[in-house]
Amino acid sequence: MSKPGNEKQQEDEQQDINFSDDEYPTGEVPLNSHFYIQRSPIEQRCYEEISKPGSLIRIKASQQTGKSSLLARILDQAKSQGDTIVTNC
Repeated sequence: MSKPGNEKQQEDEQQDINFSDDEYPTGEVPLNSHFYIQRSPIEQRCYEEISKPGSLIRIKASQQTGKSSLLARILDQAKSQGDTIVTNC
């Protein structure tokens, strides 16, 4: 038996996740996308690295694995820290 508060939370979560097929993302997904899969250890290491002066991060992976979306989050974190960003894209 579930708690009364949990039913409302589950309904809210289900409403947030209802997507049609034409909404399936391609390329970089927005920062607030429900489709983004967090890679906690990798993201945390990147955030720690960008806090160091003169840091350099290299992202290598197969196609369609979230590199651009990860980069967007790293850049957003750096901007929120007030860092200057230089990219070679």
